[in-house]
Amino acid sequence: QNGYAKEDIGQITMIYAGSVIFASHFASIRADKSNATHGILFHGVALTSLGLAMIASVSLLNLTESPIAGTLMIVIGVILVGIAHGYINAPIITHITNTNVAVDYGMTSTAAAYRLMERIGHVIGPLIVGQLFLQFGATWSVIGWIAVVIFVMGALFLAPTNPTADPMADNASVSNR
Repeated sequence: QNGYAKEDIGQITMIYAGSVIFASHFASIRADKSNATHGILFHGVALTSLGLAMIASVSLLNLTESPIAGTLMIVIGVILVGIAHGYINAPIITHITNTNVAVDYGMTSTAAAYRLMERIGHVIGPLIVGQLFLQFGATWSVIGWIAVVIFVMGALFLAPTNPTADPMADNASVSNR
């Protein structure tokens, strides 16, 4: 709707993919060394929200009138979302396999169940976003609201299930079992 050529959209998508690969390398090393997956995953959520908010702000800041500034804001937002994806993609299996559920049901079964749910999410996510665009229009503000919802979900992720536990101290309950 803003006059971007399909080729430009494809190039921006490639920047996203490169950002994912770049960040995955460093996030996986960090997750393997520290096993502090809660923090890494939350940073991924926060960067996702920030990147989507930057993309949504193109309209809010009226940058659609300035092709260079608007495109730069979109590219930076897409890079942040790509880095965020790498932060989430790399340590998630480490996180899942170190939960109490994995201790109770086995790491392999828990990882397989997670992968199934992840695949279902890959189908449901675009359906939900598509419905939001159909319901409210394909506007920048819909992307902004998605950023808010993602950040709230990330904050809930940090909320401890045990009120006395520190959410940033990974695996405290698993190691004490």
